[in-house]
Amino acid sequence: MDKTRTVYKYPEFIFIFAMMIAFFYSMVAELIGLSAIVGHELTMDLMWFLLLLTVVAILTKVIGCGIPAS
Repeated sequence: MDKTRTVYKYPEFIFIFAMMIAFFYSMVAELIGLSAIVGHELTMDLMWFLLLLTVVAILTKVIGCGIPAS
């Protein structure tokens, strides 16, 4: 998709297409009643990912700044 004429002419096409797919998935999930379930699972996964990312960021900051300073 990156090499097509459409993308060269309209560079935002890929982003708009991805958003279109995401909104379509959201509408289908809402239609069949999965939106609350999927939303909960994504929220829990995102929460654990952000917690892990925060711990890694703190550890790299402490190790990266603490070792050279001592």
